[in-house]
Amino acid sequence: MVLSLLPIRDAVRTSVLSRAWRHRWESVPGLRFLWGSSGAPPAAMGAVLLRYACPVSDFCHSSISKEAFSHADEWLPSLAGMGVQSLNLQFWDYYGKHMHTLHPSVFSCLELTHLTLNRCNLPAVPPGFAGFPNLTWLSLYNVGFPEHAGRVLEAMICMSPLLEMMELLEVWIPGGDFDEWVIRAPNLRDLHIESYGDCWWQIGWELPSLQEAYVKIEDYSVDCDLVSLLTHFTQVRKLEFLVPGLSCCFQKLKSLTLVTDFCNASSILSTFSLLRSAPNLEKLEIEIMDDETQNEVDMDFFNALWINGLFANLKRVRMSHSTQMRCGLLSLFFPKQVYFMLFMFIMMTQSLLKRWLLS
Repeated sequence: MVLSLLPIRDAVRTSVLSRAWRHRWESVPGLRFLWGSSGAPPAAMGAVLLRYACPVSDFCHSSISKEAFSHADEWLPSLAGMGVQSLNLQFWDYYGKHMHTLHPSVFSCLELTHLTLNRCNLPAVPPGFAGFPNLTWLSLYNVGFPEHAGRVLEAMICMSPLLEMMELLEVWIPGGDFDEWVIRAPNLRDLHIESYGDCWWQIGWELPSLQEAYVKIEDYSVDCDLVSLLTHFTQVRKLEFLVPGLSCCFQKLKSLTLVTDFCNASSILSTFSLLRSAPNLEKLEIEIMDDETQNEVDMDFFNALWINGLFANLKRVRMSHSTQMRCGLLSLFFPKQVYFMLFMFIMMTQSLLKRWLLS
């Protein structure tokens, strides 16, 4: 039907064409409720939801202002009762001072397959929460949690057995008081976690379906067992992260992006430890960070890191640096000598290298 192809605003406007068309849009299945900053007034959106007689497959509002916060609390109970499948709510930030806390009925949207929340707070999980049995996509950006936030996340993930893609970007709670919590998602294929602190997350067991992982945590807790955590990523095919060190094997890893520095002996050791743990690596990108730490590191130190078979399957290398290095060995050798040293390391393996990029 033609109406099902129209944006919701245009579909509703057809009610003025004639008496026969007045209520026709209300029973058209598959209408997509997509709103933005130039959409209808918030009260009108609620009225449209109340008149619509079919399940809602897709509800998205990309620009919810402070004036619409209270209306969002009215939309959610209606959407839960209408079996919403894809829910995307993006609130205005207001620099974290007036972030809206969602209505608890968000946990009653049991038909959800996609959930995207942006710049808001989640309420406490209500008693009897049954999870999201159909959820395959979870994206949380700058989302705040109540007390025991780790348990809220753990429950949402664990009770979403079909989850395939998860983004946790800058999730937080006031005071940063996270409990330790565990990711259990047997069907997860794509994981993206980015935050300032480690948020005390762990993995309960291997993630057998995981194919790609991106982990960027700027300030690790001294109590976080990072090595144990990352051993659960050994089967991924693409991995991007910033870590101080690893001691596990990534047999299936083909593509690796590292952000590190070559001024600190421990960082160099960690980097080569990781490279030795990825025997089938084909694509390597290294961004070298600036660091003013002074260390006595010479060429003998680098030569001691050599082992047979290192870089044996490497086909493409790209190296870049954020600023001019000013420390230790690299004050003398960066960039030409260090690049030459790594190039010689790779060539000595009789690798399959086809491309070398410097920037």
